[in-house]
Amino acid sequence: MKEKNRRIIMTIFGVLVSGFSVGMFNFSAFGMDPFQVFAHGVWNHVPIGFGTFYAILNIIMLIFIFFIDRHKIGLGTLINIFLLGYVVEFSSWLFETRIPNPTISIRILFLIVGIIILCFGSSLYFIGDLGVSA
Repeated sequence: MKEKNRRIIMTIFGVLVSGFSVGMFNFSAFGMDPFQVFAHGVWNHVPIGFGTFYAILNIIMLIFIFFIDRHKIGLGTLINIFLLGYVVEFSSWLFETRIPNPTISIRILFLIVGIIILCFGSSLYFIGDLGVSA
């Protein structure tokens, strides 16, 4: 049980860190990974918060994954679905309110730090090995 708790904590922390880094990418305005670009593009046309939209979008994806390869679904999948979007939404809001008009050097710094943080967060998520993200 102790090992399982450690893996759950690693997965949650990995999702938190990854969401924070995606917020940094969003703030830097230099681009994001293809799925985040898709999610943000569709989200711009719906009247709900990004966290809620991201959870709904991932639940739809989860339905397809369930029928195609359900053994990859685990607790980590659910943690990712219901946590990542809200962390991205919060961190984007935080950066935009604290630094309203970032210079190009600040944006580049956010991009570089975001990449480093994403690597760390992803490694924690993968090491937790509690299921793939939708």
